[in-house]
Amino acid sequence: MDFRQIEAFCAVVEENSFSKAAQKLCVTQPTISTHINSLEKELNTQLISRTTKSIAITDDGISFYEYASSILRIRQRIYQRYDSSGNNFIHLGASTIPSAYILPEILVKYHDECPLVSFDIWQSDSLGVIEKVIDGSLDLGITGVETAHKSCVCESFCDDELIIAAPATEHYIRLKEQDNSLNKLLNEPIILRESGSGTKKEADKLLESLGMSNVSLNVIAHMNDLESIKRSIASGLGISILSYKSVKDMIESGKLIYFHINEKRITRNFYIIYRKNYLQSKQLQHFINFIKTYVKNQEE
Repeated sequence: MDFRQIEAFCAVVEENSFSKAAQKLCVTQPTISTHINSLEKELNTQLISRTTKSIAITDDGISFYEYASSILRIRQRIYQRYDSSGNNFIHLGASTIPSAYILPEILVKYHDECPLVSFDIWQSDSLGVIEKVIDGSLDLGITGVETAHKSCVCESFCDDELIIAAPATEHYIRLKEQDNSLNKLLNEPIILRESGSGTKKEADKLLESLGMSNVSLNVIAHMNDLESIKRSIASGLGISILSYKSVKDMIESGKLIYFHINEKRITRNFYIIYRKNYLQSKQLQHFINFIKTYVKNQEE
């Protein structure tokens, strides 16, 4: 197995075509076919099912693509790490809330200080980011879920309040004025996040502490896109348990209202995750320290 075979396979999967993969890699179509055939022979399995009119990735092919794409990303990182041009790359993964509401401001400030540093940013749910840190595809992850994986360092660097977001309608405004609004709220139609998100994990912990479960809720929808959830709430579809940072803009514009879950304010943490015993570049070390210092200064 060599990189040319791996590149050919990934290109076919991504382009869904042997001919387009050949164009992308500037080789002939028979060359692509040869590389794929060699891979399948070496792995003793069919990766791509071919007909005269179409192709389909087999289950083994889907699994192999995850490994293959990770290999190519790691190779790219190696080249960039030893690039003599003076530019530095940091491969960063971020879950939904940090990616949209925490990271942008940090990157702007960091770019002012270190303009030659470039970022390759991959956005996913928290569990997806953690997996990529563990397998070496990412230098650093910023997530809403911690990990106890033995290969990782996991450090909390900031927190946010977990709140219940609701439409800014008369019905919910009246509930907000009532002392027992939380119990009534949790009987309202509710939208839940996808299972891999940090917010969903924290919401599940909260409901468990209240003696409730997803089964006992009036779940109107499950969604994996935060902006869709926010718009659905504003349109009156239901309520949702979310991070305050994620809805601050719509609260300030009057499209949503929010409820504190209790007087103590329920908070959730965000984490910096990177691998132990990994030779970090000076630039990565500097960026990690920058994040911690920047957030600490913002909170003071």
